Amino acid sequence: MILEARSLTKVYENDVVALDNVSFYVDDDRIVIVGPNGCGKTTLLSIVAGLRRPTRGVLTINGFEPYIERERVLKEVSFGFAKPKLLFTSRVRDLVKLVAECRGCGEEVWNYVYELGIEPFLDSRTCDLSAGQIQLLMVFLTTACWDGIVLLDEPLANLDMVNVRRVVNFLTKRRNFIVSTHSVDEAELLSSSVIALNQGKLAWCGKINELKFDNLYEVYLDSDEVLKQLDAEVLYQSGRLAIVRCRESVLRDALDRGSINGFRRCGLRCVLLGLTT
Repeated sequence: MILEARSLTKVYENDVVALDNVSFYVDDDRIVIVGPNGCGKTTLLSIVAGLRRPTRGVLTINGFEPYIERERVLKEVSFGFAKPKLLFTSRVRDLVKLVAECRGCGEEVWNYVYELGIEPFLDSRTCDLSAGQIQLLMVFLTTACWDGIVLLDEPLANLDMVNVRRVVNFLTKRRNFIVSTHSVDEAELLSSSVIALNQGKLAWCGKINELKFDNLYEVYLDSDEVLKQLDAEVLYQSGRLAIVRCRESVLRDALDRGSINGFRRCGLRCVLLGLTT
């Protein structure tokens, strides 16, 4: 799957710039668009889905412009919304049967039901589902028996830890998906390649395993007092997570003493926080 943007710009009413001259080229089967709220993730994903046209520039997926070749999009792309609204009162079981019929997969559809944990609420009506159940159902409706490209906007929203793990395991076994998320941890779990946005601009693009910075580390703390004892420059702190600039040997010594719970090279989080320069 090849996703390419050239000078992609999207400006809404009142001159609100959602995407600002964004260019990238990604050739991968698992792509995550990541960035803070309001950075342009959903706008980019909706352009990929053909739901919006860019104000300027070009975006192609596998060589075609989705907002122009709408018939091709309908055949090749399945899109799941971040805040799905199911405006009908069908039973979930009937929707499962409808998916099996429309996509011609027969009994195979039940494999998706069991893997995504939908079985407990099969006999519920969509209007009675919790936010997490609706989210699972949307992932099911977008992916079940679908061999083409899958687009999912914030697919882990509203899910508890058990269902986050379930959906992550489910998605990472399939190919050809593009997911958006504001969570660095979710992006690292799901992606092979990342498109990182910040304030409508491209912050970074590439393979997630190539994103490492010398002497920048994420440190997991027992208490804030530990930071005062480290020979390190603290660049960012949130709760028990700190990002520091120091030698790796300093952190290894602290880990051996039990002063910190762990550390790792900082990558994507440093990009989004602007700490790499």
